[in-house]
Amino acid sequence: MQHKLTFSKSERLTGEIRIKNLFEKGNFMLSYPFRVGYMTVPKTDIPAKILISAPKKRFKHAVDRNRIKRMIRETYRLNKQALYDVLIEKDYSILLSVNYISSDKLSYDIIEKKWMETLHKLSKNLP
Repeated sequence: MQHKLTFSKSERLTGEIRIKNLFEKGNFMLSYPFRVGYMTVPKTDIPAKILISAPKKRFKHAVDRNRIKRMIRETYRLNKQALYDVLIEKDYSILLSVNYISSDKLSYDIIEKKWMETLHKLSKNLP
């Protein structure tokens, strides 16, 4: 099934309780330059909800943090179909947290390549 290449508000992970549950009960994996937290939930109309963050500790300027988050959102938007296909096949939804852990400002091409590797690892780790 083909999904639109959009990143709507309904695909963002919001709500204090959901985020708290993800960080307390979720699984985490490291796929440099990302630390990804994930937790499966019963199937909903949106296969994946995602939270993206870049630490203020490593990037003091908001411009740098926003640029990194924008690049991650764009790579997710363009490549989410592979993850959606796996989730629809397994018949559940997932909550995702993506933390950018590198101290370097990587280019878009490198981030996209690393994100594809991360999605591949995540697909393998799902129950």
